[in-house]
Amino acid sequence: PERLRRYVGEQFESPDSPTDYWADHFSPHFSKTAAVGALPGVTAVFGSKRSYATFYRNCSAARRCPAAWLTSFNVDGDEDLWKTDPVAFRRKRLRRGQIDGFGEILNELRRERAAGRFPLVWIVKPQQNTYLSRGMHLAKLFAGDVETAGAFLKWVEGHYTDRTCKGRGYAEAAVRCNRRRVSFQRYVEDPALLRGRKFDVRLWVLVASVDPLKVFLLRHGYPKAASLAYRGVGARKDLNSQCMHVRLMLDPACPATLEEFLRPFPDGYPKSTASPNFFSGLEFDGVRTGDWAAAESRWHATVWPAVEDAVASAVL
Repeated sequence: PERLRRYVGEQFESPDSPTDYWADHFSPHFSKTAAVGALPGVTAVFGSKRSYATFYRNCSAARRCPAAWLTSFNVDGDEDLWKTDPVAFRRKRLRRGQIDGFGEILNELRRERAAGRFPLVWIVKPQQNTYLSRGMHLAKLFAGDVETAGAFLKWVEGHYTDRTCKGRGYAEAAVRCNRRRVSFQRYVEDPALLRGRKFDVRLWVLVASVDPLKVFLLRHGYPKAASLAYRGVGARKDLNSQCMHVRLMLDPACPATLEEFLRPFPDGYPKSTASPNFFSGLEFDGVRTGDWAAAESRWHATVWPAVEDAVASAVL
């Protein structure tokens, strides 16, 4: 039979696919020049929460990190012990070797402390099962937490599961409390806002060729705003508000109705970053100009080039 020339579908290395999944990249169903929706190894490199911290460590060692990249590190704690001994699981202590690049990260943080940039806020992300941002939370690092290696290790151990999990067993809070393979990433404390709310942007990247390397980034992304207005991270209740920081797009766990969520968007929710509705609601440095043309100009002059640089650096 004729071999396929194009395929867009589930990523090849999906853990939910059987080993003999027909779209495996060695499948005889494809022609040698087929255009496919994923490349061998891409999922392992780009498709996990571990990816960013791995990129950061590698480019930091080579002194090639883009200026916009934030300090990040992975923690490979035990997750399977609860199956055989839940009590031992809760008592298991974290080891330095389970924190990727422990010494380098500690030295970098001490330089940040010497520069007067403490305290620092971090977002902690479980590396798996994070649908609807489950298990994600913020943690604040103070100067004393990097005074010694032991102090820093204790801080990580105290925050790599959510603060509400002290003493809880697996059956009580499986995803939130027992995800011990996590990624710590510096949190942006003064982000651009969309009508008073923190937001992120979903991007689409096309790798058209690897030899020579050709990468295309869709010019416009999809903005996803938080469920609640952003009030910063100064107060403890604000630091702990997932609906302000990590739960986006009217997450069912957040106390906001559809009407309440859409109220700040009198002209409708922006469908992309190309919409005048998006630019008219943009706030830089806590200020909304109300002039969507000026906001669009600033976005394309400063924000988007930084996004392109970050994408290119990650692929390279």
